[in-house]
Amino acid sequence: MTNLRNILLAILAAGPMLLLWAGTAAAGVLSSLFPTKTRETFGPFEITRSESSYTYSSGDVRNLKSVRQTYTLRHRGEPVRIHVLTGREGDPGYLETEFHELATFTTSQPVLLVKLLHQPTMVRMVYLLREDGPNLRIERAHVDVPFYVGEPGGPYEYQRLDPTPPPVGESVPPPSSLVLRIPGSGRWLLAGFTAAIDTQTFAVLHFPMRPEHQYTMQALMVAPDGNSFVRKVVGTGSSIDHQLIVFNLPDLSTYSLPITPQRMQFVNRSGASYEVTRPAWLHHHFEWLPRAGGGYQLAERKKYNPWPAGEGLLDTDTLGNRSYVIRGFRAGLGERLLAFAESEFKARRVDRADPRLAQDAPRKPDPADRYFAVDDVVTPGADAVILKLHSEDGLLSLVPLRGQLAPELDKIALAFGHRIISGQQDDLVIR
Repeated sequence: MTNLRNILLAILAAGPMLLLWAGTAAAGVLSSLFPTKTRETFGPFEITRSESSYTYSSGDVRNLKSVRQTYTLRHRGEPVRIHVLTGREGDPGYLETEFHELATFTTSQPVLLVKLLHQPTMVRMVYLLREDGPNLRIERAHVDVPFYVGEPGGPYEYQRLDPTPPPVGESVPPPSSLVLRIPGSGRWLLAGFTAAIDTQTFAVLHFPMRPEHQYTMQALMVAPDGNSFVRKVVGTGSSIDHQLIVFNLPDLSTYSLPITPQRMQFVNRSGASYEVTRPAWLHHHFEWLPRAGGGYQLAERKKYNPWPAGEGLLDTDTLGNRSYVIRGFRAGLGERLLAFAESEFKARRVDRADPRLAQDAPRKPDPADRYFAVDDVVTPGADAVILKLHSEDGLLSLVPLRGQLAPELDKIALAFGHRIISGQQDDLVIR
């Protein structure tokens, strides 16, 4: 009985997920009854991370593994307890001691952003913890709201408003400690949709949000002084989608700017408006102008060239010839596509003197044409498929040699198109 009692206590200590597992024991097998613990000191805080794992089965799939990590804190030796209100009338709330994520940012003193799950509603809540003299000060910074667009959790939920954004494709590195470090040096730190934290005074400001709007969580463009930023309205299914919202700090005022479909190419052929969420697209069409009384005002540029047509176009003409065409980029995009095909699809460059090109050799070779070979994905071991790449300023095309059908073309085009969508080629856009 003593051993059984110890096992049950271990399950309870591991948290609700393992307790739920205990109720369906026939579906899983515990791989770790006793949580492993990791400790770290962060300024006046002592952090303990508990990690519990177990394996389980789902239908015919066996040996699936789940890991649960939680954190507890001590401030100068005393346990940290956060008083959480449930929102129920007459309910005094409860004290939470178990947290799900810790983050910090560069500032004059150790500060923690602590995330927990609100038990009645299971929404995420973020609290700001810092010292105020010898005492610990706890302030609610962010509550999840149903205006969410994007990836939840981690660095995506926090953003330092730096006027100069990080290079395209740069990501937040994994934390080297138990505390996620938010990069950047701007004065303001966004926490979710509704809160901005002043990293100098630690004041927490809350934006008025309009329930008929949904916004991107990330600030897509930041003014040169770091006190204004841009979000896009999304997901309402009406003309209101075609506008940007500018938020000003610290007065929390807002204004909107329309996106003009007649002048700006922002919707691809499938109807998706992801182009607008790319910083390069915004800077191409809009600019920050200084205001007489200080600060900056966002305005549409008076002149700009048409923006490239999204990720490129895969098409088949009336004779059944397949092609991939991208417009609006400089000629250097061809070399990038070729290097991409080499690294991802094991493409091999083909010399112009190769006899396999005889059927495609024009009397006067075009210096903008290059050729490469990829393995036949339909018939392994068959002759390689040769593709012709043409690249000049404003136009890139990729086609198979005459008489060849090439599903390989589609695979390369779709994969490279994702790189264009992610903004990794924005430096080659013709302005």
